[in-house]
Amino acid sequence: MKAAPFEYHAPASVTETLELLDRYAADDVKVLAGGQSLIPMMALRLARFDHLVDLNRVPSLRYIRDQDGMLRIGAMTTQACIAGSRSIARAAPLITRATSLIGHFQIRNRGTIGGSLAHADGAAEYPAAALTLDAMFEITGSNGTRLVPAADFFVSAFTTALQPNEILTAVHIPAAGRTGRTGFAVEEMARRRGDFALVGAMCAVGLDAQRRVERGYVNLYPAFRDGESK
Repeated sequence: MKAAPFEYHAPASVTETLELLDRYAADDVKVLAGGQSLIPMMALRLARFDHLVDLNRVPSLRYIRDQDGMLRIGAMTTQACIAGSRSIARAAPLITRATSLIGHFQIRNRGTIGGSLAHADGAAEYPAAALTLDAMFEITGSNGTRLVPAADFFVSAFTTALQPNEILTAVHIPAAGRTGRTGFAVEEMARRRGDFALVGAMCAVGLDAQRRVERGYVNLYPAFRDGESK
């Protein structure tokens, strides 16, 4: 099958993107990031939209910054770039390990961290990692920018706190991996390597100066709220 007819838009900036979302707010409009989930759904006509706003020509959404104890990743940063980032491997090694479990390299070349998080598939690795790491989500709309904790961003499967006229612009992750007092692990089971997980678990453990457990988090997926802070 082929996708239902739609009007394609390719903005060059966040400002232009938001103007398009406001202009077509009364219509069925959808933001396209990597497209690894959206395009197959549209091709099967499981989803159809009047307008498609492609973020791939917005360069300001592609970056990795490690500063002030916080790792900031632009929403359009590809999974392949994340997998090869030394900054992420040092500051948030759980993200690096989770990325290696996503699909295959062809998918990671196009898939983006923002697209995966905004899609909010409960079987995906990045939502589970964001919850485990207490990530903050930078959301931008015509009324400004707000930060939303990962625990509040995911409402349910395929549903997030994003409003129709907002986009996810970045993910902020505490750079806890550099302290030497934090450990991370991820394990998952799938039918084949690269498939969505049948079951997976991510955990993070932090120690205080006396090397006592200060924080622990275990997140099970597919799900969003099976984790329990201790």
